[in-house]
Amino acid sequence: PNNGNTNTSAFVGLTAFWRSGSPLSTEAQWGGVEFYPNGRGDLGTTASISQFDLLIAHPFQIGKMQLELSVNVINLFDSDTPIGIDNAAYLDDVSDVYASDPHCEASEECFFETLASSPKGFTQLMDDAGATDNPYFLRATAYQAPRAIRFGLKLMF
Repeated sequence: PNNGNTNTSAFVGLTAFWRSGSPLSTEAQWGGVEFYPNGRGDLGTTASISQFDLLIAHPFQIGKMQLELSVNVINLFDSDTPIGIDNAAYLDDVSDVYASDPHCEASEECFFETLASSPKGFTQLMDDAGATDNPYFLRATAYQAPRAIRFGLKLMF
């Protein structure tokens, strides 16, 4: 009555992955368009991410039908590595900060020429211009999803 299927042993599956960190770069905006004033990767990299998932399933024979119960644990060790980082150093758009500079008069060319030729660098130029610091700079904005446990019931007939 089991259609020749006599497999009633449990199934265990383990999935694991690891991902290296991503480059992290200071971000700014000119007229709403993002750019990287210090080049890409100036802040290093984010932390690497790993996750383990577990599946346990066990079939049961009930007359001519087979029932399978399962539990699937996603993020088994409840890893909570940050996956998003606020990389905007300032709340202000650079074009707004430089709009009041009589030398630049909100000129994109003027700002980028100043940035390229100044020994001060982007941060000092923005601080000198009175830009508003982002209080969330380099803080996590998103984390790995927390552990989730799913139960399953499958009826085969």
